[in-house]
Amino acid sequence: MATYLGKLLHGNTDFPILTIDKGYIDDEIKLDVGVPHPPYVMCDENYGGRIAARSLISFFEENRHEVPEPRVAVLSGLEGSDLRIEGFKEEFTSHFSGDGAVYPNPLAGEFRRAVARQLTQAFLKKQRLAVHAFFCCNDEMALGVRDALEEETNKFRRRIRHIGGTAKIPLGEKRSKLKCLYAELLWLLNIKVVGFDGIREVRILLDRKDQWLLNSVDVDVPNQVAHLVELFDRFRGAGKRASIKTDIRHPPTLVIDERRQNNEWRYT
Repeated sequence: MATYLGKLLHGNTDFPILTIDKGYIDDEIKLDVGVPHPPYVMCDENYGGRIAARSLISFFEENRHEVPEPRVAVLSGLEGSDLRIEGFKEEFTSHFSGDGAVYPNPLAGEFRRAVARQLTQAFLKKQRLAVHAFFCCNDEMALGVRDALEEETNKFRRRIRHIGGTAKIPLGEKRSKLKCLYAELLWLLNIKVVGFDGIREVRILLDRKDQWLLNSVDVDVPNQVAHLVELFDRFRGAGKRASIKTDIRHPPTLVIDERRQNNEWRYT
C-alpha cells in the first residue's frame, strides 16, 4: 500500500507516508528514479531475528565463565523464516566465535510443535553436550523444543535413580556412570530457548521463570504504532523534505532535511 501511494504522490513530501511492516525489500519497490521510499517502522524479519539474538547474547555474556563459546541451533518454519534467521546469525556471530557459533543447517520445524519436538530429540542424541541454545522462528516450535528437553531431562533423572538404587553395579563403576549422567543432566537443564510471536502459553511460562524458555520476540504492534506517531511528529515538525535510507539488514533510518538539520533517528 505504501509503495502504491508513493507512486501516486510521486515523491510529494507534503503528504508523508508512514507505515509499519515486517520488512522493506528494495527489489519489490518499483518507484520512479528520484522518488524517495516512504518512511516506515520495521518490526520483524531480519530485525526480529536480531532482537532474538540479543536475548541470548545478554544471557551468555552474563554466564561467559560457564559457557565461553556458546553454540546455537536454529529451527526454521516455512515461508518467512529466512530473514529472521539471517538477522539472528548476523547479530549472534558478531559477538561469539564467528560462523561456528550457529549450526549451519537449520532444522525444518514447519512452525509445528510436534515436528519441532521430534527434530530436537534426534538432534540432542547426535549433538551431546555440544549445543547450548535454540532459536525458533515461532513459539509453537519453541514449545516443541521445550517438550523435548523436558522429556530428555526426565529420562536422565529416571536413569540416575535406577543406577543409584541398584546394588548390582560395583561402586566404582556406579560412581563413574552417575558422574557422566549428572553432567548430561546439568547440560540439558541449562539449555535456553528463544521463540517468536509472544503467544499466551509461552508468556505464562516466561512469567513463571521457566527452566528453558528465555524469551519470545513479540513485535508488539501497539509499541510500533507509538514509534510511528513519534516518527510522524518529527517528520511534520521538520516541514521540509525527507528521505529514507533503506537496508533490510538494519532498522530503518529517517533522515530529515540533511542540508539544514542533519538529524537522524533509529528505532532499535
